[in-house]
Amino acid sequence: MPFSVKEVDFSTSQSIPGLVSDYLAQKDSIKSFYNGFPDTLGFRSAIETRILSKAQRQVLVEVLAEQNPGAGGLVNSNIESLLHQNTFTITTGHQLNLFTGPLYFIYKILSAIKLAQSLNKEYPQNHFVPVYWMASEDHDLEEIDHTYVYGKQVKWNIMAKGAAGKVRCEGMTEVIAGLKAILGESEQAKSIVEIITVAYAETNSLSTATRILAGKLFSKYGLIILDADDSRLKKLFGPVMKEELVSQVSFQKAGETIKALEKDGYEVQVQPREINLFYLSENSRERIVNESGVYKVLNSDKEWNEAGILKELDEYPERFSPNVVLRPLYQEAILPNIAYVGGPAEIAYWFEYKGLFDHFNIRFPLLILRNCALLIDEGSAERMNKLQITIEDLFKTYNDLAREFISRNSDSISLKAEVSKISETYDSMIQKVGALDATLAKATEAEKQKQLNALGFLEEKITRAKKKKHEISLQQIQKLKEKFFPDGSFQERQENFIPYYLKYGEPFFDLVLESFHPVSTRFLVIAE
Repeated sequence: MPFSVKEVDFSTSQSIPGLVSDYLAQKDSIKSFYNGFPDTLGFRSAIETRILSKAQRQVLVEVLAEQNPGAGGLVNSNIESLLHQNTFTITTGHQLNLFTGPLYFIYKILSAIKLAQSLNKEYPQNHFVPVYWMASEDHDLEEIDHTYVYGKQVKWNIMAKGAAGKVRCEGMTEVIAGLKAILGESEQAKSIVEIITVAYAETNSLSTATRILAGKLFSKYGLIILDADDSRLKKLFGPVMKEELVSQVSFQKAGETIKALEKDGYEVQVQPREINLFYLSENSRERIVNESGVYKVLNSDKEWNEAGILKELDEYPERFSPNVVLRPLYQEAILPNIAYVGGPAEIAYWFEYKGLFDHFNIRFPLLILRNCALLIDEGSAERMNKLQITIEDLFKTYNDLAREFISRNSDSISLKAEVSKISETYDSMIQKVGALDATLAKATEAEKQKQLNALGFLEEKITRAKKKKHEISLQQIQKLKEKFFPDGSFQERQENFIPYYLKYGEPFFDLVLESFHPVSTRFLVIAE
């Protein structure tokens, strides 16, 4: 069955930075920080000016064909189409979270797919393919070693170090057993457990596991999955990495843009380092620093002079890993990309890099905010209706919702009139006795405060009595808040896709895709 969709202003949901909000509003003050807005004019310009050489395309297709073996159908045809100059990519990227991690991983990919589908209809003379860029070189394993299913944490105790994509899926049997205990024995549960078991076989790397799982979920949409941790692709990016090592260009160019953003009152998302490259080895990913002309890898004994490290880069480009500052540039250098789909914080930090792109004469992509969404099941929708809670109300605090509910559903009992009368009476008494004796005035003032305090305590008792009267309803409000905003965060930032996949089966993605917009400008509340 189709979902109903309610659109909510991002200001109501309070879910995006001010910089992104101003971008969506197309304010003149920030237009120098990006290259075109994703409207008809912006897409036409991107299509006309985005060029990737034939040789670069051939390398890209060779790598993608190896990385997507047996994908078949639409994925293969999409990869082959990248040999042609009229084919462009719509890219999104994400970490290798356990079992895909939170829902917004799914939303990112579906947003990229939706935009590609829309552009294929609007510009039939060109072809647009969705790409998921695996952040396989990230090394913050604590961010990706867990997920939440039905509010319960499923955790993988990773003992490895280094780039996440290279980590072996050892110990995954126990993790999957824990997931199985949560999901139960339904046929749909057995199906998803089987998919995950195949993907996360203990001989697989985390990159391989993520590729298999994402491929299984999204191959019918033609999603291409790219692991940029490849020597051939990094060789294409070699000239940029060379200049980064020698001239620290990203520190300079991004730094200039950051100063301009700060001057305009915007919050900075990422601070560049002097060298924004890591050195990769089998079990480590460590920063490269330049200390008085000597290039060193932190926490190791590796060091070179300038000629030495450039020789290392030329011979072993796969050992050099762009950080968050250079990753966007790497992506745009090796893909015929016209648009990047990202979350609110991601989009905000891309604005810091426009000057860096200009320096290397690499086209800055159109920035697309992914669809942000809240899923409301039928039971919760009925409960909201009974409690007279609107969709906009959901974004209020629990205390505000509780207070409004009590106000709507309780007799109006106020002691304001009594407080006013007592104050007036005592003020009159203070004036009278004060003329006779100042000490009597102070005693009377103290008595007044005692009476007002007593009324204050009585008001608190009345409030507690009202809450007790509506205890069950208030508990239901609390549960709604906890369900949609677990631990005070958004549902999409914690809950995994699996509970919804079990409920709706494979059509879940189609239902969400149908609800999404090619270019998102508002927060979506999707209800049964």
